[in-house]
Amino acid sequence: MTLRWVFRMGAMALVVAALLVVGCEGGDGATPQVLATLDLPPVATPTPKPVDPAVAAFVKLATSGKLSYHASYKGTVAASITTLFVTGQLDVSGDDYSTSTRYKYDRGGVYTVGVRYVGGKAWVAIGGAWKRLTTFPASRSNSPFASITAIGDLKVGASSGTGANRRVHVTFARSRLLTPDQIPAVNLSEERVTDSAFDLVIDDSGHPVSGDWTLKGSGRVSRQMQDIVMQIHITFSKVGGRIAISAP
Repeated sequence: MTLRWVFRMGAMALVVAALLVVGCEGGDGATPQVLATLDLPPVATPTPKPVDPAVAAFVKLATSGKLSYHASYKGTVAASITTLFVTGQLDVSGDDYSTSTRYKYDRGGVYTVGVRYVGGKAWVAIGGAWKRLTTFPASRSNSPFASITAIGDLKVGASSGTGANRRVHVTFARSRLLTPDQIPAVNLSEERVTDSAFDLVIDDSGHPVSGDWTLKGSGRVSRQMQDIVMQIHITFSKVGGRIAISAP
């Protein structure tokens, strides 16, 4: 290493240092200043809203696999042109259930559709003998609370009354009390579910009392796609009682 090489390296280092200083200076040669910071107060952690004991009790019942009850319902099933008037009965015992729904056409004609689900197997009867359904996913369950897995699935509404007379409204989605593919129509196909909502009233112990259920969907009627809207009012009884459901 020669002395000339050492001098050359030293000169290069001075040039680099000078460039760095220039690069850090403002356009007018001034040194950049520090930006001021805002003195913000700390953000308070929101306090969790307490869970209504009635709602907690209902969710515990609905997810226990042991809830039993009888229910009766009535309402309408409307396509773009045709309206069917519906009445029916529902029995639930744990995961098993049985439905019997009577569809009356506005132009006459009455048909009864039954669905039974026992021990993980499903059957359907449309105005005649029972037939086993080999494919019946949980999403098609006609047990109205089957979609509930946690309190977060519910939206809690207004409450009224006290003690035994207290009532609490809760709403939830993905309930399938009825489904478009169970409508007794020979020219209906390509049934789809778009949305559903259950506005349920429970008592102070978490037992279901009554509710209004709506489902929106569509289906091909002959060659025409039509909207399908199901609107049902349901009343519950015998909650916690012994309900016997057997395979057909």
